[in-house]
Amino acid sequence: MKKVVLLFCMVMMAAFVQAQEVAETTATENNAPLYRIGQTYYYGETPMDKKAYARFLQETCPVAHNQFQQGYKTSIAGWVLFGVGLGMDVACTATVLATTTGRGRYAGTSLYGSARSAVYALGVIGTALELASIPTLCVGYAKMHNSVDTFNAACYSRMKTKAYWSVNASGNGIGLAYNF
Repeated sequence: MKKVVLLFCMVMMAAFVQAQEVAETTATENNAPLYRIGQTYYYGETPMDKKAYARFLQETCPVAHNQFQQGYKTSIAGWVLFGVGLGMDVACTATVLATTTGRGRYAGTSLYGSARSAVYALGVIGTALELASIPTLCVGYAKMHNSVDTFNAACYSRMKTKAYWSVNASGNGIGLAYNF
């Protein structure tokens, strides 16, 4: 049982390290103003962290902001699944170790019948929750990162082609200008 738990922990750690690899977005090739490198978002040359990026999307592009928020909530749900599953696995392992080793309050006792089944069920449910957290985290982070592409496709192209009136000053004086 110890070897299975140890192997499972090693596999989970490898999966999470792989899921957290930094993927670089090179949107600058398309002359897109918004791109991401690692955990930093850039609008032109201005760097933004996640909070500043969320505020920027909220002010400029509701479609991309909704996608970012959905991804953020999904990733939080993934971390909750992982934490609860890890807690259940730790409780299962601690119970099994406390009842089978010669230490602690319950030294020399062992689990029989329904108690053993309950402890192992706790471990299986915890493992299932940890496994369910992997795709949940991947989907959440993918939605958050894809909000960059959504902004560039939906909002930036609209911002570029939108005509507007403004007051301009030139060598000839101050006047009303139609920008398109």
